Order: sequence, then C-alpha cells, then structure tokens
Amino acid sequence: MKTQDTIKVLKENTLFRLLKLTFRIDLNFFFSLLVEDVVGCHVEDAVTFWAQVIRNNDILKLSHALAEVCPQANSVFGNPDFTKIYGGCFSEDKCWYRCKVQQVISDEKCEVLYIDYGNSEMLNRSEIVEIPKNLQFPSIAKKYRLWGLQIPPDQDLNQFDQVSYRLINAWMMNCVTNKAKLSTKFSSLGIHKR
Repeated sequence: MKTQDTIKVLKENTLFRLLKLTFRIDLNFFFSLLVEDVVGCHVEDAVTFWAQVIRNNDILKLSHALAEVCPQANSVFGNPDFTKIYGGCFSEDKCWYRCKVQQVISDEKCEVLYIDYGNSEMLNRSEIVEIPKNLQFPSIAKKYRLWGLQIPPDQDLNQFDQVSYRLINAWMMNCVTNKAKLSTKFSSLGIHKR
C-alpha cells in the first residue's frame, strides 16, 4: 500500500509540473501576442497617436506599388464609397498613399484619412483615384490611446496641444530617423490599441 501511495504522489507531482510548465509556456505566448514593435507616424491629440506595426518592408513595397498604379488610375467621380480604399495624392510631398474618404465637402473636395499613417486632409476629387483589389487590405497603421488618460472636455488645450504636438512629433521623428522601435506592452506600459 505504501508503494502505491508513493507512485500516486509521484504521478500527481509530475502531472502538476507538466501542467505548470504548459501554463507558463501558454502564458508567455499570450503575453508575446500583446507586444508589438511600432513606429509612431501621427499624433492626433495629447493622448492619441497612430503607429505602424513593423513588419518586413510592407510600407516601402506599398509606396512603390502606389507610385506605379495611381498616376494612371481613374479619378473618383460621383458618390465615393466610404468603406473603400482609394489612392490619394498627399499635398505636402505629392506622393500617393492609401486613403478612405471620410466626408464629401463639395462637388470638388473630399476629406480623406490616410489609413497607413493616421493623418487626414482635404483633397480635390482629381487627387483621389481608384486602386486595384490587390492594394485593398487592412491599414498598416493602428490608432493607440494612452490608457487611463483623457482630455478634460471643458479645458482649453490650444496652447498645450501645440507644445505637446511638437514634443511628441519630434520624439516620433527621432525614433523613425534612428530606426528605433517603440515596444508597447499594453498592460504594463499603459498603451492600449483602440
């Protein structure tokens, strides 16, 4: 009887150790899913920013594809589809980026959101073009919000916005130029995907 009890205890301990190891591996795998390497690309306000998840050379390949396709593509006429992804010619550098129409301002102008960067602007309809199906995939950039922080609705933040925007933008540009990565661990760093 003593031998059987000893064997039973050994089996239980081995099973317990195995389960504990499996749980630890699964937990580590789970936490690895919560961490992403990102590069900031647009500051929306004091607590909200857009960042691109770093993968191979996705953004570079996409830029080359858009530069080839968009100059010959058809402009958007009639009512644009708000769910569809278009190509838009960004006013500052005259390069083509993927965008979604957010609002029709007039017969000639639309407000667009550049989905791979997070910024927006008003474009003439002639600067918004149809792009092929192979370029119609989810955005590379994601919107992030600093967890636990909010902007008071009744507070005038114009001066604060200008200073914080310049500081955060300078920091993000520094990260991009130095090819640094911002690792975000949602629970421990307080940065959550929105």
